[in-house]
Amino acid sequence: MAPIRIALAAVTLACWLMSLYKLRDLRRDPGNQALRYLCLTLVATTLSLTVQPWAPQFDRAVGVLNAGRVLSNCLTLVAAGAGQSFLLYTTHPAVRARPPARRRMLALLVCLSAIAVLFALTPPAYKVTDPYVRSGLYYYSTPTPAAAPYTVVFLAYLVWTLATLTRLGGHQAYARAAPRPLLRFGLRLISAGGVLGLGYVAAKLAAMAATARHTSYPALDRSIVALYAAAIAAVLIGATLPSWGTRVGLDRLWDDLAARRDCRRLRPLWRFTHDAVPDVALLPHPTRSSLRRVRMTVEILDAYAQLAPWMSPVPDRTDPDADAAALAVAVRRHAAGEPFELAAPPYRAAADIEDTNAAAQVDWLVRVAAAVRRR
Repeated sequence: MAPIRIALAAVTLACWLMSLYKLRDLRRDPGNQALRYLCLTLVATTLSLTVQPWAPQFDRAVGVLNAGRVLSNCLTLVAAGAGQSFLLYTTHPAVRARPPARRRMLALLVCLSAIAVLFALTPPAYKVTDPYVRSGLYYYSTPTPAAAPYTVVFLAYLVWTLATLTRLGGHQAYARAAPRPLLRFGLRLISAGGVLGLGYVAAKLAAMAATARHTSYPALDRSIVALYAAAIAAVLIGATLPSWGTRVGLDRLWDDLAARRDCRRLRPLWRFTHDAVPDVALLPHPTRSSLRRVRMTVEILDAYAQLAPWMSPVPDRTDPDADAAALAVAVRRHAAGEPFELAAPPYRAAADIEDTNAAAQVDWLVRVAAAVRRR
C-alpha cells in the first residue's frame, strides 16, 4: 500500500497546486462560468483527498464515526457534479449549457441531502472510542450497504456522473470541435478518468459484497485506492492541461509531432507525384517539420495542376480512392506521352480545396495518400 499512498499524496499535492493556480485565474476572470465550475471541481477534489487520510482524527474530534468518510464522499460528489457542468460549458455554447448544468447541480443537492439524512438515521456500528476503531483497522475495511446505506446514494450518483464525463469527454464530435489540440487531448483524458472512475465503483461494489460475506481481499482494497488516485489524476490533468500545457511548451511539441505525422502520411502521395513530375519539387526540404509539411503540400498541389489535363472526371469528387485512381491514370498517360484532350474537363478535386484552410488541404491529401498506398 505504501507506493499507492505515496501516489495519492502526490495527486493531493498536485490538486492543491492546480486549485491555487486556477483560483488565481478565476480572480482575473470572475465571469467565466466554465472556470467557476472547474475551480469548484478542483477545490472539492483537493479537500476530499485531504480529508481522507485524516478521517480517524476527524471522527474523534467531532465524536461521530464515519463523519470524515461521509464528508470526503460528499466533497467527491460536489467535484463530480461541478465537473459535469464544466464539461457542458466546455463542449456547448453557454446558452445551451446553462439549463442542463443547473439541473445537474440540483440533482447534486438532492443526493447530498439524501446522504445527510441517511447518515443521521443510521446508527454507527462502533463507538469512536472502540479499540477496533482506534487501532485504525476499521478504516481499512469497506462498510456493507446495511451499515452505511448512504454509500449506495454516493455510488449511484457517481456512476451517473462518471458515465456523463466519459460520454462528453470522449465523444468524437465534441473532441474534434475543440479548437486546440491540448483541449481535445484534455477532453479525452477526462473521458479516460471517467472510465477509471467506473472501475473504482466496480471495485468498491465488489469489496462491499465481500464484506457482507465476512471476507476480505487485500488486493481488492488496494485496487480501490489505486483506481481512485488514477481517476483523479486523469481528470485533473485533462481539465488543466490546456492552461499549463502552453506554458511548458506542450502545444509546440504537439504541433511538431502532428506535423511529423502528416509528413510521414503524405510521403506516398508526394513520391508518386514527384516521380511523375519531378520539376515541382524544390529540394532539400526544410528540417522543421511544420515547414516541411507546407512544402510537401504545395508541391503535391503543383503536381496536380500539371497532371490535371490528363485527369478524367469521376462521379464522386469526395472519394479519395477515386482521386487516387484518376491521379494514377493521369500519371500513366503523362508518362506514355499521350496527348491530353483540351475539351475534356479535368478532374480537380485537389483544386477544389485550394480555397479552404491548410488543415483541410492536408487532411484531404493524407486520405488520398492512404488510397495511393493501398493501390
